Amino acid sequence: MEQLGIDKFLEYYGLDLKDTMAFGDGGNDMQMLQHVSLAVAMGNAGDELKSIADFVTKDVDDEELMKSQEKSKAMKQEGKDILEGAKEQVTASTEDINKVVFACDAGLGSSAMGATSFRKRLEKAGIKMDVKNYAIEKVPQDVNVIVTHENLLERAEAANPGIRIVTIQNFLKDQNIEDLYEEIVQKKQK
Repeated sequence: MEQLGIDKFLEYYGLDLKDTMAFGDGGNDMQMLQHVSLAVAMGNAGDELKSIADFVTKDVDDEELMKSQEKSKAMKQEGKDILEGAKEQVTASTEDINKVVFACDAGLGSSAMGATSFRKRLEKAGIKMDVKNYAIEKVPQDVNVIVTHENLLERAEAANPGIRIVTIQNFLKDQNIEDLYEEIVQKKQK
């Protein structure tokens, strides 16, 4: 059943199975882990599930895993506190857009799916453009546009002064992403 959910999600957002990963710890997760591109078994999973996984992580109850989660939360908060203050947001002309970055806290899950989906849409429109995903604090300075969640705007501005930032509420389906897409398509097809 999880397999069907994954396939429907991928179909709806125009994503590829090669861009998927899943975590599991029970026998009911076997088919799901066999279906995705990157399968991660929790340390408390049974041997059969671990044997099909690409990676085995710590036990869900492991103290080190909990410490890692706490450290991750602390790092996110530290990133929010970096370089407080207003930064001027520069609006780049779309003729100069050749690199778009989707950025989130870790630069993995949501931004990866957003970047993949956006790049594929541009390719379908005949536009080849550098579209990648990064953690906010690791965005290269040669990008023209950063797409990030509205709650991360201050961090994005502080870490990337002078770069145009498009804020969104959802990395896969958001009106501001649609507007950016249309803007790029109209300028590039002239």
